[in-house]
Amino acid sequence: MADINFLELFHLNYDKPTLISMTNEVVELYGFPCELRRWNGIQPVLDPLYQDAPTIFNSDEDLYDIIHTFVYVDYNRFTSVLNAYGYSLQSDTSINGVMKLEDDPKADDIIKLKLPYDEKFPMFKIGLANIHRDICYNVVLNIYHSETGDR
Repeated sequence: MADINFLELFHLNYDKPTLISMTNEVVELYGFPCELRRWNGIQPVLDPLYQDAPTIFNSDEDLYDIIHTFVYVDYNRFTSVLNAYGYSLQSDTSINGVMKLEDDPKADDIIKLKLPYDEKFPMFKIGLANIHRDICYNVVLNIYHSETGDR
């Protein structure tokens, strides 16, 4: 009895729009709602006396284009990592996820997750974003540590 591989079947038949829509549906159904914060290129004005920026970069909404979307992560791995280390995780701890193709995440974008039951909003920085077979993005989420110590 032959196994049916839908990924190969759709790629052989060149029906990528159907495969993309199916992947987007899975990410929306089983993923976490999140804010994708994409740097829009605006540089903050430095203070003339102290030569520092009078803003906290990750919370200043003028510096980012905010996209409300979803990211799919393995929930068991996600909760075990966050519970094992708390919310002050080590900088080398990362979690793999999947995002929709039209979100177009880039490395160094910030993701702010909205956990459904905990009222906590952990922030992650995208370390790596690769297109997987032209249907979705595989992303590596690193725990976000800002210079000011906020999360």
